[in-house]
Amino acid sequence: MEKLILIYDKKNKIYWPTDDSNIPHLAYFLTDDVGCKGSIENWKEFFNDPKATWTGSNYSDWEKNGNHLALGFSGDVEEDGPRWETTTDQMNYILDRWQEACEKKPNKIIITRDDSGKVTVNFED
Repeated sequence: MEKLILIYDKKNKIYWPTDDSNIPHLAYFLTDDVGCKGSIENWKEFFNDPKATWTGSNYSDWEKNGNHLALGFSGDVEEDGPRWETTTDQMNYILDRWQEACEKKPNKIIITRDDSGKVTVNFED
C-alpha cells in the first residue's frame, strides 16, 4: 500500500510529510507546486485537457497519456528517473480533497492507495 501522511505546521502554515510516507513525489507536488494559493484549478485544467501531454513546474514534471499520469521530479538526472503514476480521475479527487484541506487546515492529511488502486484522502484533527 502506498501512503502519504502530511502534518500541518501551524507556525509556518505548511504541510510536511512524515518519515513513514512512501509517496514523496506527491507530497512535494502538493506542498510546493500546488500549495493553497489558488493554483489548484490550473493543475486541473492540465490534467483534464485531452491535448496536454507534458508540463513542469519548480518541483515536479507531469507526463500525460490519455487518462494516465506520471509524476517525476523536475531536473531528474536520469531521464527515466522514478515516477509516481496515477489516473486523471484519482488526481482530480486528490486535488478536490487538497482544496478542502487548504480551507479546513486539518492537523493531518492521510492519502493512501491500496493494492487494488483505490485512492482515499482522509483528514484528522
